[in-house]
Amino acid sequence: MVRSCSVAGCNSTAGLYCFPADLEIRRQWLHVLGLEDREFPPRAVGVCKLHFTRDCFNAMEVEMGFSKQLALKSDAVPNAAPPAWTPPPQRRLEPTMTRDIGSQTEPVWSRSAGVQANMKPMRRSKGQNARSVSCDTGTLMEPFTDCPGATSTPIKRKRCEVSTDDSSYHQDGSECTMNSTRVFNEVLPHKVTKYIVYEDKLLELFRRCPVCTRSLVVSQTTIGTLLRVKQQCAYCEYSSDWSSQPMVNNIPAGNLQLCAAVLFTGSSFCQISKFLDAFKIQGISEPCFHKHQAKLLIPTINWQWKIEQDKAIENAIADGAVTLGGDMRADSPGHSAKYGSYTMMDLKANRVIDIQLVQSNEVGNSQRMEKKGFERSLSLLEERGVVVQSLVTDHHTGVQKFMREQKKDIRHFFDPWHMGKVAKWSSVANHIQNIHCHENTLFPSCLHEPLVGDQTRHWLKPSTAACEKFTAILLSPRLLKDMLKISPEYHTSGIECFHSLILKFSAKNVVFSFRGMLCRLQLAAMHYNENAGRSQASTAAGDLRYSIVFPKFKHGEFTVRALKSNPTTGYIDKLMELLFHHVVEDPQPYLDFSGQVYSARQGGGSEQTQVKVL
Repeated sequence: MVRSCSVAGCNSTAGLYCFPADLEIRRQWLHVLGLEDREFPPRAVGVCKLHFTRDCFNAMEVEMGFSKQLALKSDAVPNAAPPAWTPPPQRRLEPTMTRDIGSQTEPVWSRSAGVQANMKPMRRSKGQNARSVSCDTGTLMEPFTDCPGATSTPIKRKRCEVSTDDSSYHQDGSECTMNSTRVFNEVLPHKVTKYIVYEDKLLELFRRCPVCTRSLVVSQTTIGTLLRVKQQCAYCEYSSDWSSQPMVNNIPAGNLQLCAAVLFTGSSFCQISKFLDAFKIQGISEPCFHKHQAKLLIPTINWQWKIEQDKAIENAIADGAVTLGGDMRADSPGHSAKYGSYTMMDLKANRVIDIQLVQSNEVGNSQRMEKKGFERSLSLLEERGVVVQSLVTDHHTGVQKFMREQKKDIRHFFDPWHMGKVAKWSSVANHIQNIHCHENTLFPSCLHEPLVGDQTRHWLKPSTAACEKFTAILLSPRLLKDMLKISPEYHTSGIECFHSLILKFSAKNVVFSFRGMLCRLQLAAMHYNENAGRSQASTAAGDLRYSIVFPKFKHGEFTVRALKSNPTTGYIDKLMELLFHHVVEDPQPYLDFSGQVYSARQGGGSEQTQVKVL
């Protein structure tokens, strides 16, 4: 049994390792210790653990959980640094017994001594390459106590403070200071794969001391999704401070990415928090989400949409004259809408090129929102150099008047789908006279079955006063004149599809702030533009796929439609890259951009109205 350390001046008997059996490695030990003349040292002599560096042990395997016991590597060579000082006599303890742990003999200190051996590593000061540790022989270079997970590590890491606002909705987090790195192996935190780990299984990794393998005093703290575990050994004074995720600009990376994932996918924080609570997954608080949304996420979306919009406008200008389509969507049904979003789309490219959000109290009432949004959008595109050849809209009277008076050089058409409703309406003039076949090709006949028996009604007689007055109301000359302005080539069905997509990002039964509504509209636009040109889906054998649908208007009959390929979400990856690469590092330029005042010209451009976007 090894009883003493063979290093000159070292009287330690804690953690002694015998000389290796390999002759070459043994010669290296003897050379370092200055014992070349003693090729075969006695068995009772060895080298204590204080003369080995961290690299001499399987520290990484223990840290990652692949090994339960810290062991000396077969090719490890000790360091025979001379002692610098001798500790006071009162710090010395005598072991009452020893215990064998693998190749290591561990002293068990007597409880009656009242004092424990000081094996806790000291923190390295700036500009100092070596760390010192108090032992019973002196100060040694790179001591063994620099073990995995200890508070003092070989690589100096940035000291970060965790914000108290990143708290969990299960448990309030408290302010703390911890060591962490922002980048691990050059991979940003949002790209690292995460796993669902049960708490009891995770804490099993922290219950035993990696130095003496005894039970540790373990304390844990949660700060949102971040778990912090502190270890303290009462026997060898080993301690460590471990966190489950890195920090990005003093923010737990998991908290920030969870907030980003909720908003960038158009989800609801309320629903996500319910899901996490049902699954018993540690989450974040609602104030934490709104804080990151306002300061980091919304500026990221605004900036990325500006980039996407610039590309769409450049492509439209490169194609020459542009045919635009426009329509408004209200945030709630009926005439009590608070927000109106006007969408302008490049109909040739099928891309959303601009979105204008108008608040009803800004223009007086909800009826005026569509005209104001149209004016701002058209003015912005013309200022950016877009040459508008023709414009397709619905039958909005305010838009018609503006185009007729202000933009005579742009051909204005009406969407066929909206005018088809007009044709259906005009057929009522024949229907009330029991005439169910019409001369209008947009609506050649009534959709109902022949009325027989009790279904027959009292029809208006032709040429009577009642019939003439009612027909005059139905067939207004102005309405019939607009039938000649139906768009011959393009229609606004793409805008209607985009408005349906907005419901996934901004439901009409959920109230959003102006900033929240605008950023969700921009997310929907980026999603639509990325997936507007999807190809038809195919099987593994290469056969095209179709789906069978049953439209309501066909009364039980089916329609075969081509099945599109699954949509992609590459814009989310771009948003994550922008957030973690740039915005979180220096958010001020993006906040300034999101808070700037947009100007929208009215009339002929003489008057300006300032609209604060964020």
